[in-house]
Amino acid sequence: MPPHRFNKNRLFIYVLLTLGLLVAIQATHWWCEKRGFEQLQQHSEQQLEELKGFLEDTLIRYERIPQVIADNTLLNQVLNNQSDPVGIQKLNIYLEELQKATAAADVYLINSKGDAIAASNWQKENTFIGKNYSFRPYFQQAILGSLSSYYAVGVSSNKRGFYFSSPVYSQANILGVIVVKLNIDLVEQQIKSMAQSSQFEVIVSSRDDIVFLATEQSWRLASLVSITSAEKMTINGSQRYAQRQIKQLDITPEYRPVAEHHFQIYQIASTSGSIKYMENRKYMPFAKWRVHVLTPINDVYDQMPFAYLLTTCIYLLFCGGLLFSFERRRHLKRLKQAQEQLENRVKERTEELLKANEMLKESQEEVIQSAKLAAMGNLSASINHEINQPLTALRSYAQNTQSFLLREHNDKALENIQTIVELSDRLTDIVERYKDFTRKSQGKETAIDIVKNVEYAIVIVQPELDKKGVELIVRYPKEKVMIWAEKTRLQQVLVNLLSNSIVAMQHSSTKKLVVEVEVQKYLTIRVKDTGPGINEAYIEKIFEPFYSTEQNPGLGLGLSISTKIVHSMKGKIMAENAHDGGAIFTVQIPIFSM
Repeated sequence: MPPHRFNKNRLFIYVLLTLGLLVAIQATHWWCEKRGFEQLQQHSEQQLEELKGFLEDTLIRYERIPQVIADNTLLNQVLNNQSDPVGIQKLNIYLEELQKATAAADVYLINSKGDAIAASNWQKENTFIGKNYSFRPYFQQAILGSLSSYYAVGVSSNKRGFYFSSPVYSQANILGVIVVKLNIDLVEQQIKSMAQSSQFEVIVSSRDDIVFLATEQSWRLASLVSITSAEKMTINGSQRYAQRQIKQLDITPEYRPVAEHHFQIYQIASTSGSIKYMENRKYMPFAKWRVHVLTPINDVYDQMPFAYLLTTCIYLLFCGGLLFSFERRRHLKRLKQAQEQLENRVKERTEELLKANEMLKESQEEVIQSAKLAAMGNLSASINHEINQPLTALRSYAQNTQSFLLREHNDKALENIQTIVELSDRLTDIVERYKDFTRKSQGKETAIDIVKNVEYAIVIVQPELDKKGVELIVRYPKEKVMIWAEKTRLQQVLVNLLSNSIVAMQHSSTKKLVVEVEVQKYLTIRVKDTGPGINEAYIEKIFEPFYSTEQNPGLGLGLSISTKIVHSMKGKIMAENAHDGGAIFTVQIPIFSM
């Protein structure tokens, strides 16, 4: 090869390897970012659940306090006689004690006009007494007879709070409203402690997307979205945030609410600088708040250099492996010898596998036989009952025959002996029926009448049907249907399906078992019960070995073995839930006419 051609090829390989390295690093960046964001979101979801639970528990703890206080007769006395200074002072002291006991921010009583006439802060300069709160929604709703809650900045205290109110009744009349205020500052401090320990930030916003609670002080009472002058006037007019000015949060890109379990990446300015956060949120219906967890994403990118280095090393090792594989071409002769040795070993191994396959086949036959015996074991109680009846009758007729012979009533003795013969024939028929079913399969396929085969399987489970009180409905086709199969194996499939359905209906109020045989393109046998049906999540697993359910406990081999038997007859078995309840098992097998 000319030198210049060799150099061009080498240059091409170098360029190709470099491009491959860049693609690998880019893929690593994408995977690390995706994986890191998934882990952050999972962690954030857990934190959101904890925060939401904490906030709801805190608010619910105060929800019923006003209703309990409203039942105190002291409130009725003061509202009925608002000019009594002794009664008002007594109520002030009572409300002050309640405020300390419940750790509430304030507790105060409002008359029907909206004026506060008693309060727990009666000794303070900014006491609520004498202030009118008729504009507050918590007063307007409570004075109409409803329990109410509302969050706002206090017009007197200038502190954020969550207000709970309850009407005060005198018989059927509403005299006033009792209000309990929860200090949001204390709740915020607790949330801040939780956030600092897990290194995330928290924002709680209202329905108008204004931050009402935040772990970062500069974010409080800031709007997540841009607000117009008209909206500012509306907000200020409601006095919800008292005299505080609502600013817009410095957030990039523009805040856009999305569905829960989806995150957004925002860059938000704070006193610590501008930081990128992953934002996840949950809605609190009780307070009509939206809780946001902001998790810094710096750690995701801080770990990427190590991932780049690891990717580069793996890539170089991969390239070295490729070069090494090219060099191995020089040793084809040696590989050919090794291949011949390998072929010999494979041949030996194949022979071993053939022997093992034969052993496996025998083991499968043993498993099938064991399953048949297990099915008979499950039906043993009913079989014993079926056999005991003629045995008991035999004993009774034999004793009567002895008595008739002693009395020389030969005619009656002969009648009893005839009955004994008939009962003996019946016992023989019962024993032969179960003996034939439990007999080990000879593996010989013959043409069998499917109707007789189904009837034979029903005879096997008939005692259990009678014992459990199951109504049996059988529908056969008019024409004779023959299939090519091994008789006892097909009987085992049908007995397994019928037995499973009987067990599934053991706790059902209506116990009905329907067996349908249809002939179209295939022979179709359906077994439908009125049990609880099959869990949709596990409907594909019921044919797997050792799978069992609460309705049908056991080794879990019956349906697995049935599936193998049906497949050996070039057929298939399926399971589904009926629209009106219960399960349907369908067996489809090729047929031929006779």
